[in-house]
Amino acid sequence: MGKGKRTGLVLLAILSLTLALMTGCQPREKEKLLTASGTIEATEVKVIAEVGGTLQELAVKEGDTVPAGKLIGRLDQAAYQIQVDQAGAAVAAARAALAEARAGARSQEIAAAEQEVARLDAQVAAVQEQVSLLEDNLRRARELFQAGALPEQELASRESQYNQARHQLEAARAQLEEAKSRLALLQAGSTPYTLERLAAGVKQGEANLALAQLNLNKTALRSPAAGLVASINFEKGELVPPGAEVATILDLNNLWLNVYIPENRLGEVQIGQPVQIAVDTYPNQSFPGLVEYIAPRAEFTPRQVQTREDRVNLVFRVKIRVTGGQDKLRPGLPADVTFMPITP
Repeated sequence: MGKGKRTGLVLLAILSLTLALMTGCQPREKEKLLTASGTIEATEVKVIAEVGGTLQELAVKEGDTVPAGKLIGRLDQAAYQIQVDQAGAAVAAARAALAEARAGARSQEIAAAEQEVARLDAQVAAVQEQVSLLEDNLRRARELFQAGALPEQELASRESQYNQARHQLEAARAQLEEAKSRLALLQAGSTPYTLERLAAGVKQGEANLALAQLNLNKTALRSPAAGLVASINFEKGELVPPGAEVATILDLNNLWLNVYIPENRLGEVQIGQPVQIAVDTYPNQSFPGLVEYIAPRAEFTPRQVQTREDRVNLVFRVKIRVTGGQDKLRPGLPADVTFMPITP
């Protein structure tokens, strides 16, 4: 065999060996990187009505992007404004009573205080009669509602009327007690203990006013975080009970996904490990993430998860926090996760 032929055979052998090594090694190198699949999720933030009332204003719609603190809706403020006004009047009365006690009393003041007690006593009796009437109406309304003869909106309206009348009765009774205390103070003269009690009454009234103002402020429903309005659960004009979820906000800055790792490869995953996230929407781009949580117990592979391993194999749930690309990634996108090698 000629020298040229031998050289050609050697080069061909070297080329064949190189191609074999490339085709044989590359898949094995690729298989060394652990991969898993999941779906992008976003943390849900609930807009909760801390007080109840009719939804008077709805400022957003589903799909809107809102900043933190954005007004979502507003409940009817009328009843809460009345409570603020009543609490403010009670504070003013308590402060006046304390000032008078410190200044002393005259006979004309005692007579005026007696008239005020009589007037408020009559007022309490009138409001009490109204509350009793509304209570009877509410009881009959509940019976009709249970029988299916009264709509829920009408029942809610009567409950609101009854509750408002009760608040008025409580306020009238409080004013009557204040008037009686003032009269007793005028008749008996001021003592250090009386002054202390009146000063405490002022503080209690101020606390009640602050609480009433807080409830009034809570009628404005605001988004606790920036994000996307995923759902609106009430329409304008509907009655919103306390504790109801009025809207759901998706926090697009707080994206994550769950993947499931086979038991025999769990040693390749650790908290804080970097990952690369790929989605079909951006085929030529990957997004960074970190391993945030590894479930302490194994479970059987969930039905919705497809892996190469047998479906009966035990897997561990791993939560991945998305750390980049929040402006492009959206909840619901299927994603493939590649775990970067753990550096010693």
